[in-house]
Amino acid sequence: MRTQKSRYFEIVAVLFTAVGKFIIFDGLQKQFWFIITASIFWLGYIVYYLLNDRDLLIRWGFRKEGFRESLRLILPIAVIAVFLFFTYGFLTRRIILSWHIFPSLLLYPFWGIAQQFIILALIAGNLDEMDAFRLPKFLIILITALLFCLVHFPNYYLMGSTFILALVYTAAYLKHRNLWVLGILHGWLGSFFYFFVLGKDAWLKFIHSI
Repeated sequence: MRTQKSRYFEIVAVLFTAVGKFIIFDGLQKQFWFIITASIFWLGYIVYYLLNDRDLLIRWGFRKEGFRESLRLILPIAVIAVFLFFTYGFLTRRIILSWHIFPSLLLYPFWGIAQQFIILALIAGNLDEMDAFRLPKFLIILITALLFCLVHFPNYYLMGSTFILALVYTAAYLKHRNLWVLGILHGWLGSFFYFFVLGKDAWLKFIHSI
């Protein structure tokens, strides 16, 4: 059963993941190894509760309830965002049109689900369920968005976009508690952002970091 110590462990594990991102992902440019290691760790954590407390997985947002509601809320925003990404990339001539976007769209959602689990279930969700104190929803949304923004430092394009994305995502999560839609769309939006706005081939960058 999940205890208060489990919550503290999650907070520490999230902090270590963030530090690892700055050292391994950004500093050493080993994106492949960071993503694989972090994904295995957090997948193992989810599997542990799958075997011991499936109700917790549902409370975290691994459920079918809220899927349609989240999709109706987020999909129009995502479509508009992709259109703006494409327009910006076309006007600035940064856009990359390559078949590499397809494996990125296929695999990135897995990492997107892992990221949304960490930022939404373990940060926003824990803040929303704290017994010692109660924070208003708008403050939880703001704190979560700021943390998600800061972890993308020093890329200011990503910091700005992830802050806005996290504001919408956290509000949707606290209302509908579904991680599937948010994680999948995060992966797709991230792929289009890299190829269209940053002008970077995310797939090649991922493969070359092995």
